[in-house]
Amino acid sequence: MADDLAAQLEQFLKQVEKRVPDRRTKMAMTKAGAEVLKQELTAVAKAKHYSNKKDPIYGHMADNISVAGKNIDGIKDGTAVVGWKYKGHAMNAVYTNDGTVRTRGDFWYDNTVRESKTAVLEAEKKVYEAMTK
Repeated sequence: MADDLAAQLEQFLKQVEKRVPDRRTKMAMTKAGAEVLKQELTAVAKAKHYSNKKDPIYGHMADNISVAGKNIDGIKDGTAVVGWKYKGHAMNAVYTNDGTVRTRGDFWYDNTVRESKTAVLEAEKKVYEAMTK
């Protein structure tokens, strides 16, 4: 009976290992999802917090959202990061999202991330299915 269970578990493990994406596939999946999130964040930032002020060096926060195909430490481990390269843009995003002592936040970033999860997962699923056929 124990041998039968062990054999079943081995067979199950082999089936699961076939479905787990390799690092190249995972990197492509997360990059596609990150691109979708970037588009969503850009659209919402332009709709809610776009101003006429043009910084000649750094530009506007909504126009400078970027995607990196690596983790926050710069290591390519299959993750992707969406954010701002310029610290001032990231701080403006925090202030407009969370608010300050003088202004009320509208949680645009948090709501956009939550609302775009389905679209992000759909983009990742498309890449996964295309690369694992």
